[in-house]
Amino acid sequence: MDYEKFKESLIDGIKDFYGDGVEIVFDRVLKNNGQYYDGLRIAYKDSEKVIPVIYIDEMYIKYLRRELSMKKCVLKVCKLREDNECTEELQAFAKQLIRWEAVKDIVYPVLISLEQNQELLQRLVYTQVLDLAVIYVMRIKLPDMGCGTIKISRELLDAYGIDKEQLHETSMLNLKKDGYEFHAMNSIMEKWCCLESKKHDEMWDEIEKNEIYVLTNPDVAFGAAGILNKELVKEFAQERDFYIIPSSLHETLFVRANSWIDPKELDKMIVEINELVLNKQDVLADHCYYYDGKADEIRMRV
Repeated sequence: MDYEKFKESLIDGIKDFYGDGVEIVFDRVLKNNGQYYDGLRIAYKDSEKVIPVIYIDEMYIKYLRRELSMKKCVLKVCKLREDNECTEELQAFAKQLIRWEAVKDIVYPVLISLEQNQELLQRLVYTQVLDLAVIYVMRIKLPDMGCGTIKISRELLDAYGIDKEQLHETSMLNLKKDGYEFHAMNSIMEKWCCLESKKHDEMWDEIEKNEIYVLTNPDVAFGAAGILNKELVKEFAQERDFYIIPSSLHETLFVRANSWIDPKELDKMIVEINELVLNKQDVLADHCYYYDGKADEIRMRV
């Protein structure tokens, strides 16, 4: 069964489950790095509640693999719909999203690729940093609903009645309170073990003998933004030079910039990791950056 027929059968099954009391809508949702996902919304007629979006792309893959039957797909979607029914607390919070005073303490910066997100950035507020874009999100934590983020669009910024500079300044203040830390790494990260290049293996052996640190926040969520905290980076570096490896959107690695390190080889390693290990949504960049300790500046690698 092809994907379009799968969606038709899924809709028919949902209609049979709920009867005539719901409306079913499909949305193509644009995520990071140009990745589109099909989001399905099941709305009760005449209801004004926030409607959860249920993504079905992975469900279709499991259907093709015969891990899920169509009946189980339908039941799974309906259960997800009920499990994520909008609570009164969430409904009340949603009404506050357009009030700056209500959200200013939960706004944080997130780093994404500038080149890979041109379409997404057309509707978002962002600030360019090197070849990256700083976007701004509201980080939400509600009982029984888990954690999530809402990107701040240009329309939301207008509703807040503030400018981009104030938004950026506020997000940076929240970033500095987010518990970012540098941690020394004394062993090879599991995800680097997939590299087969002997030259890469030799380079990584050398890196292990020297100084390598990971920078992220306690939740390891969009932690690459930690490099924006200039005071933290400066205090850590103590005028030492580092190569910064964009491990993912969620963390960065700092490697001492010694004479034996070839940044071009680092770039090749990063490309391999991005292609072989990371979900495309989590890729930040395909090259390393350089931190000049004396100048206290992050720039494109030298």
